[in-house]
Amino acid sequence: SLIIVGSIGETVYHRNIYGLMLTFIIIAIGLDHAWKLTKKLKRKILIAILVLTTVSFALLQHIKYVTYYYTSHSIQNPLLFKYDAPEIFTYLKDYQDYTIYDNIFFVPIYAGIYWQLDPVDFQQNAIWADPDDWGFSNAQTWNNLHLTETSINNLLCLKHQNPDTPLRALIIDDPGKYNSVAVFLSHDFSGSLTLHAVYDIDLLYPFVLENYPNDLCRLN
Repeated sequence: SLIIVGSIGETVYHRNIYGLMLTFIIIAIGLDHAWKLTKKLKRKILIAILVLTTVSFALLQHIKYVTYYYTSHSIQNPLLFKYDAPEIFTYLKDYQDYTIYDNIFFVPIYAGIYWQLDPVDFQQNAIWADPDDWGFSNAQTWNNLHLTETSINNLLCLKHQNPDTPLRALIIDDPGKYNSVAVFLSHDFSGSLTLHAVYDIDLLYPFVLENYPNDLCRLN
């Protein structure tokens, strides 16, 4: 399987059915050869080989993960992992009585990490999305946190239907034309890059009503 992953470059690609079939074939051949070899070895030598192999592969995987995280991944997405998520969830600590919508992060998981919430509560109360094309399920809702494709305009439409009633909703999204009134903007230390904004719909609505009235849904 290392040959497959090494030749493709990304482990995710061998999760498809053809990659898995090839992986299973290689593993089966390897097990067959290993079984034949073990019959010729003494028990102490066999145990020593198994221990050495297990420790070696565990160490290799750890080194690969740490190297990848601190080089490729954090360089490709420096703001997401070094700035955006920690800063945004630190900011949101003061708004846990709001409904928080998000289409940037895996909100329930990230928030659980940064807010150090009870993992037992997460297991019992998180609502999971349907499996995606790869067969993975992600936590979609946990308490007031929602991983959703709800847009800013959809929330503004809800607010527009009853403008005098507080909506008490925040949404984490890419900054668009409303970024000048976003409650919070995350950025790097130089301030040259801005990726995500947290919008308070109650505060955003008057600004949109005055400057972008056509962005609000039409009421019957």
